[in-house]
Amino acid sequence: MRSVRLERGDPLLSDVVLCLKTGWTPEELDRMPERFVEIATIYLNALERKQKSDLEAAAARISVGGALP
Repeated sequence: MRSVRLERGDPLLSDVVLCLKTGWTPEELDRMPERFVEIATIYLNALERKQKSDLEAAAARISVGGALP
């Protein structure tokens, strides 16, 4: 299985997570162009960081009695 090493961690685990997030099978992932997989991984990681940041901001507003926008 081809692995993309954009962040630290187990490359096999990265492939599994990418397949779970996209719905691809490992065979489909292997057939994807490497550059596309790199871009998809970067995008999904950025999206995950943004969602985490948004959740943390909302939790902070709630904990100080503020309302959600």
